[in-house]
Amino acid sequence: MNKIKRKPEAIIKAFEMDSERKAIYVEGKEDRLFFEYLFEDDTKQETLFFEIETVDIPNVDEGGNRQRLLNFAEILNSTDAKIKCFVDTDFSQILKQKLPDGLILTDFRDLEGYLYEKEYFRKFIKVGLKTDKINSDFILTEISKARDIAILRICSEENDLRLPFQRINKNFSRYYKNGGNFNLDKYVLALIQTCEKKHNPEVINKMFNESKELYNTIDNRDLLHGKDVLEIIKEIAKSLNKDKENIELVFWMSFDKTNIENYNNLKDVGKFIN
Repeated sequence: MNKIKRKPEAIIKAFEMDSERKAIYVEGKEDRLFFEYLFEDDTKQETLFFEIETVDIPNVDEGGNRQRLLNFAEILNSTDAKIKCFVDTDFSQILKQKLPDGLILTDFRDLEGYLYEKEYFRKFIKVGLKTDKINSDFILTEISKARDIAILRICSEENDLRLPFQRINKNFSRYYKNGGNFNLDKYVLALIQTCEKKHNPEVINKMFNESKELYNTIDNRDLLHGKDVLEIIKEIAKSLNKDKENIELVFWMSFDKTNIENYNNLKDVGKFIN
């Protein structure tokens, strides 16, 4: 897809002039392809899915394409254009953050949350990994170990700590082994040592413990960060002598689009495009 950037005003004007046209803007290529697959039988010719990178919105300091989508949604609020923005819920509901009107949010924390079904895990294990050494319950137990990272992510966002999760996760095997404990202390130390901002470990530990108690009843699907979960799943695959570099692609193949009716916000996408 050629990412030609267009001004928001030009996009809005084109859609207001053609009342039949509808569009849903998403964060990136993977999201666009996912939606095109899910709704290929329902999408009218006038309805299109676009990546936010096709919109000429200035770069943002933090938040990446998600924040750019939110900025675009804010602009759309004062128009009659039939355009929606689909974004990750992220921690917005947990932290009670105000979002623009007219958004369609993921039913769970992020897009990966749709995969955390026992049946999807069973398909992933039997068909993707081709093994009977583990089962769905085992994977559900293992991915729950990403809760501590999720709490750290919340602390970082709430307190502007700017902890470098993406950089640290590149060496995830240093902190987690399949079937073993997640080494939280070592992980936190690596975050602090790698962070551009200076932090006191005792202060961060205090923040973490307070947040962990506060959010201990939140369901995994509303808390876990998909990237952290995928790192755990890659390590599980690695322990089974599978090529972990392709595991994310294999994992996504376990999703069954006939189950869209189980997810209210995905249903909202279907209602909008019809």
